[in-house]
Amino acid sequence: EVRIWNASREAAQEIVASDKLYPDRELQQYCQSVLERLLSNNLAPYAPLAPRVQVVDCPEVNAFALSHGDVFIHTAMIGRLRNEAQLAMMLGHEITHATHRHMYQEREDAYARRGATSYIAVISAMGGGNIQTLATRLSEFITQAAITGYSRDKERESDRVGLILTAQAGYDPKEGACAFERFLAATDKADKGWNFLYATHPKMKERVDSLRELVPEMPPELLATAKETCTDRYVTHAAPLIYREVEVHIAAGKFALAEETITFMRQSRPDDIQPLYLRGDLLRAKGDQKATEEAKAAYQAALEKSPTCAPAHRGLGLLCRKSGDTAGAIEHFRKYVELAPSAPDAKYIGEYVKSVENKK
Repeated sequence: EVRIWNASREAAQEIVASDKLYPDRELQQYCQSVLERLLSNNLAPYAPLAPRVQVVDCPEVNAFALSHGDVFIHTAMIGRLRNEAQLAMMLGHEITHATHRHMYQEREDAYARRGATSYIAVISAMGGGNIQTLATRLSEFITQAAITGYSRDKERESDRVGLILTAQAGYDPKEGACAFERFLAATDKADKGWNFLYATHPKMKERVDSLRELVPEMPPELLATAKETCTDRYVTHAAPLIYREVEVHIAAGKFALAEETITFMRQSRPDDIQPLYLRGDLLRAKGDQKATEEAKAAYQAALEKSPTCAPAHRGLGLLCRKSGDTAGAIEHFRKYVELAPSAPDAKYIGEYVKSVENKK
């Protein structure tokens, strides 16, 4: 077990030393505070474990705990959750794998079968053709912790303990099933190719069913006091990642999920500008005539609220270009580049503007 812990620490150090940690110290501290609330703000009884949360910047929904107590949660998971109670359940589920020594119990010799590929190499290859090959070369303890998961009994134990920790901390345990339902809704039901654990349809269905069965079995007196969701506090910390998730859904053609998320954020943060122009992006992606007109209206509403909203100018520029209104496209693109000179596509759009102007 000591050898497994040493390998676990090495893997954690590699992730922490990489450029894949999300550079938001406040978000990391917030997630850590939720974990410590789950553990009754007293980590001493868990020694020599030193439970710590790290946020990994990755577009795939995932979370995992290593044997020595580090919990890694992907930005995409934070973006898909809706409240602190759901986050608490995810952290509670994962930390249980460490506190209950699941890796040691299932793979006593995992340390001896280290792969040639690091977890960082896998998440760095997102979107590339060699990710499946890289994943097969991961060490077994990382593969099990972060990708394939544990046996059904171990996962159910983590569900049960995670629910108890969640409820004892005052959170509504019913939100646990809601969280996994959100992951289930976004999975590829065909399960083609390679997936992280939380993107695998059958395993997410197992988690939903497990949690639905376990909650009614909890002590009634505990359920009576466990009601908190802390939605507002969660959204305050997670808003940038929730908005990023909308963009991911639009790019993947998951328009219903994008619409649901936009509606949620409009209700949660009515003063934000993002729901307006993101709705424009969603409607523009649909492409039909009615949606195009509605997209224009959404972008205009964003500009009425904030004339310096660069994404709205970008969206209107793209619509104008598509409709053949070159003058309108140039006007909006020029404004976009002026307002967002460091945007990833600012250089490309600026070059387009120059090429059109040079033809005059």
